[in-house]
Amino acid sequence: MGDRLPVDVLLSILDDELSGFAHGHDEYRDRQQTLRSVCLASRRLRALAQPLLWRQVAIRRRDHWDHLVASPAVSRLGQHARRYEVAIGAGTLTFDESVDVADKLPNIVDMRLMDRAPPVNLLLFERHTHLRRLYLGFLIIDQGAPVPCLPQLEELYIRRSALSLDMAKEWLQAERLPALLVLHCVGVQDPATGQALALADALSPDLLPQLDLVQTTPQHLSPRDPLAQGVVPPVLLFSPVALDALPRHSLCQPVHFAKKATAVLFLRKLLTLLDGATRPDPAEPRFVLFLPSKLRALATQHTDVASGVQVLEELARAKDVRVRWTSESLEADLVSREFWQYARGVKAARDGA
Repeated sequence: MGDRLPVDVLLSILDDELSGFAHGHDEYRDRQQTLRSVCLASRRLRALAQPLLWRQVAIRRRDHWDHLVASPAVSRLGQHARRYEVAIGAGTLTFDESVDVADKLPNIVDMRLMDRAPPVNLLLFERHTHLRRLYLGFLIIDQGAPVPCLPQLEELYIRRSALSLDMAKEWLQAERLPALLVLHCVGVQDPATGQALALADALSPDLLPQLDLVQTTPQHLSPRDPLAQGVVPPVLLFSPVALDALPRHSLCQPVHFAKKATAVLFLRKLLTLLDGATRPDPAEPRFVLFLPSKLRALATQHTDVASGVQVLEELARAKDVRVRWTSESLEADLVSREFWQYARGVKAARDGA
């Protein structure tokens, strides 16, 4: 039956069902197996499905990478790859091997490296001339290595990695990242001292106005710092319940409200934090507290949670703190969609003023 359908209908079906990027190993495996089955159905379906099969390339084992570089199809189909992921242990695959695939996968826009291997040549990123989204996780970035200039990069995520302050200062500049809009920094430590990277010192002043947002934790930025209290750019701090001051923008993560007991506890902490907040001058931007929709759902099941939410919202109004609710986004999204939408609005208003 598939061979009798018009090409545009077949493409629409495949694109709707299978063109999206998979999150996690199991989803990726199932998606790829489905596409391989479609490829085996007929020559016509194979011609339609193969580009989708190559749209996302994930390396989980050394033999995956060996198969990629040895595949005779890579010269014909590698151009269709848009997301490239490497998530295997150190010593299995070198950093150079992981990144140096631009000749085989020339159109990568989203690269995710969770490799645990110390990088030796960050300049290899420059070969990926379409790269817009870069995720670096569990990496030890050598202090003396040269930093790349990535003119197309729009989103940079650095998590649970080692990066020195000097190297961060050299890299996080408008000259090297002229299109950067989003910076996500969580669990990043100086390899020499073991201390959390100080974002207020790392970010070049010329980079700040171009950013849509920064998303980080109190370990990287004090809630009292002018950067955390400002809107150029809006900075979202995770886990405000542990803070002694309310940042301009903060996000309580869904894990805090997984159960009734923890929800009640964290609501009390939030009430204490809000109670100590000083109502901002009318000329200043309002404080914004982002809460997960999971808390709302929990409030429909438990009266004490519902009561806590009501008191929190009343106190927020009295303190002129805006409460916004966020959807349950996938961990792979990393940035709260609601905050990004809010931050873009702030930037647009600032640019239009």
